[in-house]
Amino acid sequence: MRDTYITGLVSIGVPTFNGEKTILRTLLSLTAQSYVNLEIIVSDDGSTDGTCAICKEFAQTDSRIKFVSHQENRGAVWNFNYVLEQAKGEYFFWSGQDDVRLSNYVEKCVEKLINNSRAVYCNSFYQDLIEDESCVRAVRSVGSLVTLQSRSKRFMNAYRDWK
Repeated sequence: MRDTYITGLVSIGVPTFNGEKTILRTLLSLTAQSYVNLEIIVSDDGSTDGTCAICKEFAQTDSRIKFVSHQENRGAVWNFNYVLEQAKGEYFFWSGQDDVRLSNYVEKCVEKLINNSRAVYCNSFYQDLIEDESCVRAVRSVGSLVTLQSRSKRFMNAYRDWK
């Protein structure tokens, strides 16, 4: 990626609840991104396992991580909205507590958004590895990065063009 693409702050919202088995792997993949202008907002929704301790310890190693621990569980919808409301970046995406991304994921998405001024969001296919006791299987999914600062304007312009 050329230096000209490293401009806007990307906010990554990571709502979590009882994710001690996977959260460390997720945080490692997010902090290893080639696009470094990041804020990673981790919101623990009252976990009863070791999630909070893992997140708190990891947040101490990287100043881009903003960790908040809530005493009571308010539910997934509330937690997803909470991390979105805390975002300060020009771009935003949610990362599940068990998502692992390639190191150039954010870079490629931001590059696509910058190169297409009409774009509201960028998505990519990825594979979910579902691990259970009997096997590991891949499921094809979609992830996306959206613009925050100008999303309404871009969306409305795109919508008018579709009519």
